[in-house]
This record gives sequence, C-alpha cells and structure tokens, in this order.
Amino acid sequence: MPLKDSTETKYSLSLARKALYALRGLVKLQALVRGHLVRKRTTAMVRCMSALVAIQVRARFQRIQMVENTGSTSKQGFVMGHERRLNAPQLVCPLLCRNII
Repeated sequence: MPLKDSTETKYSLSLARKALYALRGLVKLQALVRGHLVRKRTTAMVRCMSALVAIQVRARFQRIQMVENTGSTSKQGFVMGHERRLNAPQLVCPLLCRNII
C-alpha cells in the first residue's frame, strides 16, 4: 500500500475533525434534551407531591374536627364528611395515572 502524501493526510484529518465536531454537537444537543425532560418530569413530580401534601393536610384537619365534634352525634359528622368527600374536586396526578381525592 503506497504512503499517503501530505494533501491526502490533511484532507482525511479535516474530515475526521469535522466528524468529531459534529459528534460533539450531537452529544451537547442530547444532553440539552435530556436535561429538559428531567426538569419537566421533576416539575410534574413536585406538583403531585404538593397535591398529596394538601390532601394529607385536609384529611388531618377533618380528623381533628371529627375528634372535636365527638360530643355531637358522630353519625352526622361521618355523613357530612362523606358528602364533602364526594363533592371534593379531584386532582389528577400524571405520574400516578389515577385520580386522587
């Protein structure tokens, strides 16, 4: 196999350099897209967690009210709580893929 002259070597080096720069650009683009997707997923998860915390606070508040109202008829408190639960707006969590009351 004959030796390459300097022009062929320079040309092949320039092609290799172009391919390397294209690959670096592709890797940077891939990292950018992955970062965006991770931030999007994290935002959705934080939204779901805040919804769950709000639900826990609401449930704790209702439990405290029921304990304080044990002097009144407890059946009436249970029925009112049940009606309130049925009329409560439903929060949808995209990560859990189900409705949360």
